[in-house]
Amino acid sequence: MKHKIWLLQIPVVIAFCGLYLVGEMATEGKLDQELLRTYVYPVVRSVEGKFTDLKFRLRGPQAPASPVVIVEIDEDSIIRHGRWPWHRDTTAKLIDRIFDLGAKAVALDIAFPEPDVRISEELRMTLESLGQKSEFIEAFETDNELKRTIEKHREKLVLGYFLNACQPRYAKADCQLFSFDEIPTLPGDPYEPLKNSFDRFAIASVSGADRISRTETPFFSAQTLSANIPKFSSIAKSAGSLNAEQDPDGVIRRLNLLYYVDGKLHPNIGLALAEAALGERAEVKIDAEGGVESLTFPKLGKSVPVSRMGVLDLNFRGGFGAFPYLSADHLLSNDPTPAEIEASLQQGTTQQEIDEYLRRRRETKEALRDKVVLIGLSAVGAFDMRSFPFGPNIPGVDGHATTVDNILSDQSLIRASSPKSRVLLFLFMSVGALLLSFFVERLQSIASILIYLGTIVILGGVDIFVLFSQQRLNLNTGLLAVELSLIFVITMTIKYVMEEKNKKFIKLAFSKYVAPSIVDSILKDPTKLQVGGEKRDLTILFSDIRSFTSFSENMDAKQLSTFLNDYLGLMTELVFENDGTLDKYIGDAVM
Repeated sequence: MKHKIWLLQIPVVIAFCGLYLVGEMATEGKLDQELLRTYVYPVVRSVEGKFTDLKFRLRGPQAPASPVVIVEIDEDSIIRHGRWPWHRDTTAKLIDRIFDLGAKAVALDIAFPEPDVRISEELRMTLESLGQKSEFIEAFETDNELKRTIEKHREKLVLGYFLNACQPRYAKADCQLFSFDEIPTLPGDPYEPLKNSFDRFAIASVSGADRISRTETPFFSAQTLSANIPKFSSIAKSAGSLNAEQDPDGVIRRLNLLYYVDGKLHPNIGLALAEAALGERAEVKIDAEGGVESLTFPKLGKSVPVSRMGVLDLNFRGGFGAFPYLSADHLLSNDPTPAEIEASLQQGTTQQEIDEYLRRRRETKEALRDKVVLIGLSAVGAFDMRSFPFGPNIPGVDGHATTVDNILSDQSLIRASSPKSRVLLFLFMSVGALLLSFFVERLQSIASILIYLGTIVILGGVDIFVLFSQQRLNLNTGLLAVELSLIFVITMTIKYVMEEKNKKFIKLAFSKYVAPSIVDSILKDPTKLQVGGEKRDLTILFSDIRSFTSFSENMDAKQLSTFLNDYLGLMTELVFENDGTLDKYIGDAVM
C-alpha cells in the first residue's frame, strides 16, 4: 500500500464528478431520475448556493447600474394612511404621484385578485330602493379610481399576479395544469374573458413554441392563477408573475423569468417591467428539445443569459438599502402647513426633526424623475420579507428590483454552462484532485498543508476576485472546494494512521533490544534504518556471573529461572540507562 494512497481517492473523485453532473443536468432541466432529483440535487444546490453567498460577501456590495427605485409601503405609510391592504383609491393616488414626478415605468409588487367592496349588497339594495342612482353608489367604490389610473398609465404601468406552479416533466401525477377553459363566463359580464386579457400579457414573440410539450416541459407551469380582477386586467397592457422560487435552504438566488400558463410563456414582473422601461417586447427562441435557446431584445441588441428553463442567476448588489428606498408616505402626504408645523413644535417636535422630514420629502420627489419604479411592501407586519445572499429579512421587492437592474444593465451573473468551462472544471475535479492527493501523500506534513492551502487560495482568489467579481462568471466551485478539502483530510488521515502503525511495529520490534532513546530516535527519523547498517566505532561489554556453574548446581530449575530473569532484567535496564544496545543473552552472560 506504500505510495498508493492516492489510488484510494478515485471513488471520491468519481462521486464528486457525478454530483457535479447531477447539478448541471438539473439546471438545464434534463435530470429525469427521481431519486437524484429529489434527494441528491437539493444537497448539491445548497452547497453551490452557500459558496455563491460567500462570493457575494467577499466581493462586497456594489452600486446598482440602472435607475431602479423602490417605493416602499413601510410602517409609517401604513400608520398614516390606513391598515393594509389599502383601499384602491390610496393605491391609485400613489401611482399617479409617482408618474407625475417623472417616473419612466412603474410595476406593482401587489396583486388585486378580489374587488375592494365598500358598499355591501344589502346597503346597495337599500340605496337603490330609496331612489339613489347607480352612478352615485358606484362613486363610493374605490376600484373605479384605480381602474382610471391603470387606464391612464397603461403604456408604462405593469401589474402583478400570483400563480401556483409545478414542473410537468417531473410531477406528472401531481401537476394538474391551469386552463382558461375551466373558468365559467358570467352572463352579462361587461369585461372581456380572462383568457383574452391575460394572453395580452404573454411573451409577444416565441419562435419554436410548438416544441414546448404541455405535459413534458420542465418550465414552471401554472396550476392555479390568482389574476387581477377583470376590471383591472381587461384594461392593463402589461403584467408579470410575482412568484419567487427559493433554493432548498430557503434563500432566493435566482428567479424564473418565464412561466408557462395554459400554452403560452409569460414573463415575471422584473422582465415585464424591463420591457416597459426599454419600450420593446422580449423575444424567446425555443431549442429543438423544448428549452430556451435565447431571450433577447433584438432591436436593442440585448441578450439576457437565462438557463434552458428561463432562469436568471441574479447579481445582487447588496443587502437592504442597496437600491434607493423611498417611503410611500412622503408621496401620499401633503406638505405640512405652517399651522401644522407650529402645532408639531408645541407638541415637542424639534425644528431639526421637522427640517429633516421636509428634506426627505423633497429628495423623494426629486429622486423619481426618469426612474424605473417598483412599489412594494417593506413593513414587517405585511409578511413579505425574504432571504437573499446578503442576508435574511429583506423585502421581497428587492429581488424583483435586482432582476430589472440586471436586465437593464446587462450585468446579471453568467452561469458557466459552456462546454469549455464545464470541461475545465471537470478536469480540476478529476485530474487536479488526484494530483493533490498524490503530492500530499509524498510530502511531509508542513509541505502538504502549504500545498493544500496554496491550491485553495489561488483557485478561490481567481474564482472570486477575477471571474466572479470582474467578469460575473459564476462557476460551480463549491463542490470542487469541498472535494479538495475532503481529499486532503482523507489523505492526511491515512498517512497518519499508517505512520502510527509503522511506529508501533518498530517500537515493538526494537524495544526489547535497543535503548528507548535509540528507538525514539529511529521513530523520529525512520531514514536511519538503512539496509546494511551503519559503520561506527563501538565499545562492547561482556558480563557474566562468576562461578555460575557451581552456583546453579545448588538451585532447582524454578529457582534458577526466577533468579536469571531478575538478574538479566536489572542488567538490561542498566544497559539501556546508559544508551546501550542489548545484542544477546549467552546463558548467564549479557553481550
